Amino acid sequence: MQENKESPTLADLLSVLLENKGSDLHLQSGEVPIGRINGDLGRFEMPALTEADVLRLAREALGSEEKMQEFRTAKDCDAAIAIPELGRFRVNLFYQRNRPGMVLRTIGTKIPTIEQLELPEVLNQLCQATLADWGFLVLRSQFSNELELRSVKGLELSAPQKELIAAGKGFREPMLQSPRELVVKNFDEEEAFKSCHRFGFELPALLLSPILVENRLLGIIALGDHEPGQFDLNDVHLVRSVARQAGHAILNALHREEESARSRHSRQFVRF
Repeated sequence: MQENKESPTLADLLSVLLENKGSDLHLQSGEVPIGRINGDLGRFEMPALTEADVLRLAREALGSEEKMQEFRTAKDCDAAIAIPELGRFRVNLFYQRNRPGMVLRTIGTKIPTIEQLELPEVLNQLCQATLADWGFLVLRSQFSNELELRSVKGLELSAPQKELIAAGKGFREPMLQSPRELVVKNFDEEEAFKSCHRFGFELPALLLSPILVENRLLGIIALGDHEPGQFDLNDVHLVRSVARQAGHAILNALHREEESARSRHSRQFVRF
């Protein structure tokens, strides 16, 4: 695992950890940062951290000089932090052999699968109920900002089309800019889509609904039909309801993951 900056921030180090699909980050004065990857420990390819480096990172995690002073006095404390685009992390700060250190563990970053969300055959049911010709569902990737294609109905997508969908191109662009429900009666006549990339499977009628968790876009449900104006208010309510259920299921799964991480936290941290 490579990290080239002389004075890395927590975001720098955690980005490297997540890029390597790691779960734990171990930092200690006089040691090279260590990440836990699939249960194995691996050292970052960078110089050892100094005491000043670790205290600076601790200050970054705690967020205030007052909390830093409490840490220096108690020599041990716990915290939780959230870093935009990276996720949430539980932190244990400590002194060991008079050297400051900290361990960070990822919590609430994994987006569940369709099956784990307890939404079996959700896309098939929506297409049948709304009489849509095709549909797809995307959810945000666990370790990146991309939206991964998780379920498809009525479409045979090429690899380039899948890549464009993951990159947020095409008729999803307005949704990514401003997450909201979009009902399109005739795609070719909609001004908002005229400058968008074309996938090649666009149909006149489109219905897009965001999956939101704590005001963050975590997924999109998209339906299409060859008949202009196919989707009515009942269809909108139905898809909105499913999107909300998916959002609640994701949130509940993240809370369960956080509680599980909290219960493991006090007994499974390994210090160096």
